[in-house]
Amino acid sequence: MRKRGCRHNLICFILIEAAPIGNANMNATDGANKTSIMNNAGLSYPLLMSYLGQLTKPTLKRPSLLERDEDGIYRTTQTGLKFLQRYYQTEELV
Repeated sequence: MRKRGCRHNLICFILIEAAPIGNANMNATDGANKTSIMNNAGLSYPLLMSYLGQLTKPTLKRPSLLERDEDGIYRTTQTGLKFLQRYYQTEELV
């Protein structure tokens, strides 16, 4: 279990947990379910559901950063991967 951090760090952690592993093609082994994200991030269930709701819901300003399939597996979208890339580039500058 990890110590909770700021909102942006938690979002990045969730996106990394659900990201495809080492390839551009998402397959059945990529992604994460709610339980693994909750346990690895050290989040309570209500807080996890709040974050997942925000990340899977597209807005007028941006598309969704996560998608959920019919098996309940969450996967990071291409927009989510771009967000992670820009976040870490910004972190390097600071």
